[in-house]
Amino acid sequence: GKGGGVIQVGVAWSDVVPLSGSLIVVGDMSNNSLKLMDVDTNSTLIQVLLNGRPGKIAADMDNSVFYVMLQSSNNVARVNLLARSVRYLHLPCVAQAASMSKDTLFLLCPGISVVYVDKCTLNVMSHTSTVYDPAANTIVASYDSKYFITGDLYSSTSSALNRYEWDGGKESYQLNEKGITSSNGNTLVLSPDNKHVLMVAGGGNGNGYSISDINAMNFTDQYGAFVTGAYPLGGFYSPDQTKFATSNYDTILILDATRYNVVNKYPIVKSDPYFQMISVRYSLDGARVYSYPLRT
Repeated sequence: GKGGGVIQVGVAWSDVVPLSGSLIVVGDMSNNSLKLMDVDTNSTLIQVLLNGRPGKIAADMDNSVFYVMLQSSNNVARVNLLARSVRYLHLPCVAQAASMSKDTLFLLCPGISVVYVDKCTLNVMSHTSTVYDPAANTIVASYDSKYFITGDLYSSTSSALNRYEWDGGKESYQLNEKGITSSNGNTLVLSPDNKHVLMVAGGGNGNGYSISDINAMNFTDQYGAFVTGAYPLGGFYSPDQTKFATSNYDTILILDATRYNVVNKYPIVKSDPYFQMISVRYSLDGARVYSYPLRT
């Protein structure tokens, strides 16, 4: 419900980006579009058609634009919903995941490279010709662009974490640290202050079913762990970093981000029992939590 509760969203979208209040941005695969929606009225406020099937969305909140990866395509759509305009960026590879810093869009092409796009000029600045972990399929970047971390999700073996840091002398990102978490990783999370990185894994990666709170600049250093119970899937920090939300197959958990204890639980009502509500995100104002199935 409203006022700090949970809004259940059961429509098949490729990705969901919560804004403030009841507004969300979604990739609609039924008609290949990006939409601004009001979930309280279940209405579409703005729609921009895309030249391809939408996948993951990276939000540039500083400039109110959204980058939509198009499935099985080398193109990424840059959408300004308020202006109802779209521009396509052509990449040297097919991007599957993305992360946004203050000045750079990082795009991960699994098994190939990470591409860096200047947000102002929209030029492809550079790319890593080889990603250390060819199984990497997710990426998070620090807001100051000093580093990014890749991880491999859905692996039956141990999931790898790899941090790449900017090397001014070489004018490129260089592999700086390698780490390992447990298998069956589902979500890679970087905290708002860029100091904590978490791999939410179905089997847990601490003692039992828990999510290790790892120092983003030293993978061997752990601050603590969120004890969640069986099969944690999604994860997201509140904007003020006081809470951490995670989900399993039937429950959303809200935990204290420093004490690691559960402070609230919300049941997930699914129209299809086989849907796994993997993704969890807070709204920009911190008033709502959204959970939704992973579709792409």
